[in-house]
Amino acid sequence: MLKDLADVFGIPTEHIHIYYDNSTSSIAFNNNGALFFNLKVYIILHDEKCKIKPTIYAMTYWFMTLCHELAHNIILPHNSKHEYYFSSFAEIYMSNYLTLIEKRGIAF
Repeated sequence: MLKDLADVFGIPTEHIHIYYDNSTSSIAFNNNGALFFNLKVYIILHDEKCKIKPTIYAMTYWFMTLCHELAHNIILPHNSKHEYYFSSFAEIYMSNYLTLIEKRGIAF
């Protein structure tokens, strides 16, 4: 799922990392352009329903998480500028995302 979503944004897969941290509520973070996603969050929210293939809910959740983290590459704090870039990433890459959803046959 993350590989497909990285392709939506043109992010090289070597910049995508998965970690497991049971002691935090952190969903994802970035560090020097590398993106890190907490497997614990995926397991809690999506693992059972995504056994065969990703759901539209899971894909959209992680698409928006990527938009959020990419906005942090421009603006670190959560403020109106961060929200601007966050929503801009979602708007700019939405057509690529919808193409992926259709290509993978993921139902709405």
